[in-house]
Amino acid sequence: MRIHDQRRHTRVWKNFQVKLHERVPGIPDGLLGGNTLDLSQGGAFIKTEGWHFVKPNDLTELTILLRPDFTGMDAPIGLRGSAIVRRVDQSREGIAVGFINELRQFRPMTVSCNRKSKTLIVEDNSNFRRLLKQTLCERFPCMDFAEAADGEEALRKIDTLLPNLIFMDINLSGENGLKLSRKIKATHPQTPIMILTRYDLPEYRQAAYESGTSAFLVKGSFTLEELFTLVESLISVIDVPS
Repeated sequence: MRIHDQRRHTRVWKNFQVKLHERVPGIPDGLLGGNTLDLSQGGAFIKTEGWHFVKPNDLTELTILLRPDFTGMDAPIGLRGSAIVRRVDQSREGIAVGFINELRQFRPMTVSCNRKSKTLIVEDNSNFRRLLKQTLCERFPCMDFAEAADGEEALRKIDTLLPNLIFMDINLSGENGLKLSRKIKATHPQTPIMILTRYDLPEYRQAAYESGTSAFLVKGSFTLEELFTLVESLISVIDVPS
């Protein structure tokens, strides 16, 4: 974790975006967001609303995003690696983690602000919608978002927003996400749709393929980097007006 701070060298860094994902038992949809209060060479204390899902000795993968004003570089810098939960602190609403090995540095991808993309998240779980939007905002700061909790709301917003990318849950009230995707593709054939679901069933994958969707992801089974790479590949081939 060799990040140069142009202001000063310090052992403890504070207040950076952090994501825990994969291998965290009990975390809904495999994602847990928060902010670091203390980040050092050996570990971090992470303040998060989901602290009560975690218990000591849980293993996790985490991603930390460092702001350009901290690194002195022209873009955010990411750190990623494995950690173990050392302590759950109810009074501070957070968890202390220890790094299992040195965090790896990576350069987050971003979408050019000259190409403003619009994304619609169709998901009945408001917490997951919020977390997915927050996660994508951190990686794609120039992306605009709209949300819909069911098919009827989604169809209204598609006509007004004209999104460049749609995230679609399957288990929706009223019309399910597979039927809704087929209806959307009939009128907006160039709009990529990414299925996000808890249900990894062959018949769902086949139905999604036949509906013309571009991707099928099972919640909790993919890394954030895999998600970001897929989003980048989908929006990079569409015509986004400046």
